[in-house]
Amino acid sequence: MAERKQTGQTSITLLSQMLGASLLSCSFIIAKLGWVLAAIAFAFTVGFDLFMYKYFVAVSHYIQASSYRELTEKVVSKKLSIVLEVSIIISYFGFVTAYIIISSSSVITFFKNVIGYDPNKYAVKAILAFVIIFPLTLLKSLKQLSKIAAVSGIAIFVFAFSIIIYFFIHLGSGTLCKVDDTKTITFGLKAFPDVSPFMAFLYFIMYIPALQGNFTAHTIIPTMVRELQGPPVLRKKVVHISIVIAVILALMLYLMVGFMGAGMFGEDIKDNILIAFAPCKWIWVDILSIIYAFVVIIAYPLVLYPIKISIVGMCKKDPNTKQGYRIQVLVAFIFIVLSMALAMVLESIVAIFGLFSSLTGIIFYFVVPICLIVQYPKVKKENIHMDHLQAGEVTVDPVLVGVLSMVSPTISDATIQRVRTLSNKMFGPAVEAPVDANQPQRTLSFLRPRALSISVSEDGVEKIRSNSIVKRNSVSHDLQPAISKHEQATELLAELEAEEASTVTVEENVIEAGTGEVTKTRKAAGICAIVFFGLICAVGVYMNGVDVATSF
Repeated sequence: MAERKQTGQTSITLLSQMLGASLLSCSFIIAKLGWVLAAIAFAFTVGFDLFMYKYFVAVSHYIQASSYRELTEKVVSKKLSIVLEVSIIISYFGFVTAYIIISSSSVITFFKNVIGYDPNKYAVKAILAFVIIFPLTLLKSLKQLSKIAAVSGIAIFVFAFSIIIYFFIHLGSGTLCKVDDTKTITFGLKAFPDVSPFMAFLYFIMYIPALQGNFTAHTIIPTMVRELQGPPVLRKKVVHISIVIAVILALMLYLMVGFMGAGMFGEDIKDNILIAFAPCKWIWVDILSIIYAFVVIIAYPLVLYPIKISIVGMCKKDPNTKQGYRIQVLVAFIFIVLSMALAMVLESIVAIFGLFSSLTGIIFYFVVPICLIVQYPKVKKENIHMDHLQAGEVTVDPVLVGVLSMVSPTISDATIQRVRTLSNKMFGPAVEAPVDANQPQRTLSFLRPRALSISVSEDGVEKIRSNSIVKRNSVSHDLQPAISKHEQATELLAELEAEEASTVTVEENVIEAGTGEVTKTRKAAGICAIVFFGLICAVGVYMNGVDVATSF
């Protein structure tokens, strides 16, 4: 695939989600719902996501938009794309606010438990916001921060495995730690919350948008279907497989940390599990907390970056000019002030994440994706040429590049190139697909790039082959005059054609155009789905709004 000029666009990824309220608060959500309702909620969320992403990836493939907003504008309408952009900005504001709360609480806990000093929480938040985070947001290049933020993946896995280890170490005794002579943190996880069935149902509904936000990959998919190597139809397959793997990996982390964390703390669970560990005064958890503070501080400017670029674009300015940079500085300052102000009066990351997910999720997570699903037949019919292959030699990125890109701190065209380079260094460059008549052939590889040849016959049959058809045909053509003079010419050509036909075909590209009709039934189902999720988000806004109001 020809190289494209870097767009400079960066999007929040699954890893950035986990760094915020998601991973730290999932234990609290599970404890509040009970393990039965929590399991149902996660199953419902992941089931909807896997169904939705299948169509989302396909529509992104056909449209080849550079961003989620552009995809919405081209498929649905410009007005909805503007509403979506505002929703994304508000959603990201919730993330960066959670970052200030998490980092400040981690710093305060470290000082109290390790140094024995109890700092003023307002002073800590102000210092973190204006002395550390704000200068980082002024950097014109985020390349170095992106590299540093790569350690955030390690921090998440270390944190997750620490939860698992603590769980099994203390499972036998049923006691996590003894706080003092009168207080002991004991294991316990209820099946259902201790409230009426109606309130339990409302709890279940209020956390659906928040859980949906845990698996958000909408903003990164359009970038990936454009920037991965290979023909568009094969890139689509790589992205779809990658998103399925990434969602399953994220689900495993959420379930392990969530259920084990909720089981360890029982009634003593907090909305930030690192804070729940504070009374135990374990030095390893305190160190882990300060590391977590470091990675979320680094993540703040990375998450804020696409917001700045988006707002500069709305102002119709070039972000690389002085005017564009001034707008970026102003946006950064406003976000720092507003997020710090909200963090000053609100400590609950669950309430913040739940409220912002419910406010923006109706558009971000539900309305736009459902509209894309409804319009899928029409989009496919109008852009069916994207499913066709062109004859020639191609290199296809492995699935690993897609998965690692999705779990990187941020994603952009440069990110994908770095991941591709890393994959090549670790597992080697492109290889031809192995040809073994006794084994099924695979077009895609998980670890290494795959070198393939594409042939298109006169009757339009497109075949993906495992080695160089172009070179083989060329050799056959060059030898044709000499072979024709040989008495065994017919036999040699027959053997050559038989070898080509029987040993190198990996896959035939079968294209189903469909009718392209968006039926009334499909539209009605889409409207019902939007109303259904709209009601869920309305309940989420109300219930989380009450939690926010009562926390003041």
